[in-house]
Amino acid sequence: MSRDASIELPFGLEARAFRLGIGEWRRIQEATDAGPYEICGRLGAAVRAAVQGLTSLEGLLLAANCKLQVDDVRQVLYQGLVGGGMPPNDAGKLVGQLVDQRPISEQVGTAYQVAIAGLAGAGDEPPGESGGEAAPDESSRTSPTESSASPASTATARPSASRRRKSTK
Repeated sequence: MSRDASIELPFGLEARAFRLGIGEWRRIQEATDAGPYEICGRLGAAVRAAVQGLTSLEGLLLAANCKLQVDDVRQVLYQGLVGGGMPPNDAGKLVGQLVDQRPISEQVGTAYQVAIAGLAGAGDEPPGESGGEAAPDESSRTSPTESSASPASTATARPSASRRRKSTK
């Protein structure tokens, strides 16, 4: 996962790049009539139900309360692939093979990971870092005059105590 909301996950027979930026989230929102947090909530509930197992009472209760829609999974994966750089036609074919023709539960976990990456970005990078460069600490900073070849300026002069006299002409 990276700061630009991209993530690489196995999908099909190889690792694929997924990315949900604002444009992709808008298209998902249009298709599902739900915002990013609602989509993540529905996907998360479906993942928790799957982890609990549909044979356990808790799993059955989670699954019954889960409001997951087919397009939550399908659109997140399709838009994620397109946002990750795959041409729309290729993404559509791949999603058609791996989502449309398979049980929806097979790809809920992947869709959830893509959606979370699209919302939260990197979870393993401390704030303040950018592109792998550490933010300078206070002790390594230099003032503009320390790094300048120009001579240091003189202290500011005190304002004069005398005032200009008004002309009496």
